Order: sequence, then structure tokens, then C-alpha cells
Amino acid sequence: MQPTPGADDDRAEAAKSDRDDSKTCSECGAALEWSLDIDGVQHLECPNCE
Repeated sequence: MQPTPGADDDRAEAAKSDRDDSKTCSECGAALEWSLDIDGVQHLECPNCE
């Protein structure tokens, strides 16, 4: 039985979104830390790549 066309793409896309949501820096792999902007908006940033 052959796989359904596009089935692998769904799994690959789901895995990619999991990596995007991770809390590690895509540049150096360090753990991201929460930070506040001047406007008071929270975001994750890398302490090594600032």
C-alpha cells in the first residue's frame, strides 16, 4: 500500500511548528529568557545573542 500524497508534509509541518515554539535560541541553542520592552510587552530573547 502506498502512502497518501501529502501525508508526510503534514507531519513535517507539525514537527517544524514544534521547533518554532521551543524555548531555545535558533542561533546558538541557549535557553531563551523572558524580557520586557520599554512598552511593557513580554517576549523571549537569547541572553547570548542580544
